[in-house]
Amino acid sequence: MYRTVVIAGLVVAVIAGVLQMVSARRAKSAQRRALLWERVVFVVLLLSVIGLACTAWWAVVVKDRAMSGLPLLIHTAVGGLFAVALAIGIVPCAARCRFSGTASGWDKLFFWALGGGGLVALVTILLSMFPWFGTEGMKCLMEVHRYSALVVVMAAVGKVLALVGHLRAGK
Repeated sequence: MYRTVVIAGLVVAVIAGVLQMVSARRAKSAQRRALLWERVVFVVLLLSVIGLACTAWWAVVVKDRAMSGLPLLIHTAVGGLFAVALAIGIVPCAARCRFSGTASGWDKLFFWALGGGGLVALVTILLSMFPWFGTEGMKCLMEVHRYSALVVVMAAVGKVLALVGHLRAGK
């Protein structure tokens, strides 16, 4: 089931990103150019999302088993990097992507999906480290973590395609 949802989610993210690319070509908005540190944080955030997705989906989607060993260790280490990059990366976009902000609807969608999904993924995995939940609670937290991480990957794919559209529209 999860494998099918992952494939469908990635297809939806690509379609949304392509729609954003098309709309960016039509409406050349006057967006400010990102500062160097914002670009670096976005690249770190993007690379951490790629690392997390690769380590998790290799075990869960390709191998159809739970993560263990070196992939789990890498996933955990990259998760810390993701948490820091997400916290720093949300700040420069927050004012522009608020509901009454100047960003396009797609940018707001990708921002809130990335920020909200990332926060849910981080909180669920942190909560699972405490002995407050039984077996069923742990399973529930893991499922919420999986699907919120899928939302993060979908938002990252859409945002990357949107950035490509903005870059191509600027030429």
